[in-house]
Amino acid sequence: MRERGRVVYVWHGHDAAPPAWEPSELPDDRFAPAATWNTVLTSHPQEVMESFVDYEHQAVVHNVGLREVKPPLEDGPLLRIAFGAAIRLSVGLGTIRVEQGLALSGLGLASGEVTLHQIGMTLGVVVTATPVGPWRTQLRVVIMTDAASRPDSPLLRKAAAMSLSAVAGQALMRTVVHHMVQEARIWNRKRYLPDSVLTSEEGAIGQYRGWVGQFYFSDAPADRT
Repeated sequence: MRERGRVVYVWHGHDAAPPAWEPSELPDDRFAPAATWNTVLTSHPQEVMESFVDYEHQAVVHNVGLREVKPPLEDGPLLRIAFGAAIRLSVGLGTIRVEQGLALSGLGLASGEVTLHQIGMTLGVVVTATPVGPWRTQLRVVIMTDAASRPDSPLLRKAAAMSLSAVAGQALMRTVVHHMVQEARIWNRKRYLPDSVLTSEEGAIGQYRGWVGQFYFSDAPADRT
């Protein structure tokens, strides 16, 4: 069991084996959960996490244009990704520039930080994809704020910062949920193809699929029946 940012992670290993790796260090204990959301998908954790490196679908599915996308960086059981984007928050704040750094930990955990440039704030985000049955995955999203951990702020300024942080956290959660609902329509209907063909622009997907192979105990292809 590990705790990061007041979120507790519990390991459930193959044949009761102990943890073979550590989750990402971010978000750290500066952050605390501010908003959560979850749903159950007819999908597999790998399909969910693969969407983070499927950069080409962002414009088509979410109308989001990514920029300054860096190639994924493999770090043993972690795959680190970073990109910038312009997104429209769901509370009338208009389009806002964000920088996002995420670490994919193992097969079903993504965590990191999102910087909202116009309001000078950084939020934490955790996404988990937990198998709960054959081709049944519980998707959970946690948005975190760090305003409460600023002891050097004067009382009124700290209260204002916490209020703005809460608003930004809720706005980001609504935007993320909107995107996840769009994704769910695809995840719930996709079919597994063991030999799918990738284009030259989808190299990060191929890299992800090679990296994620370390977390499987068998080379046998999945059988979705």
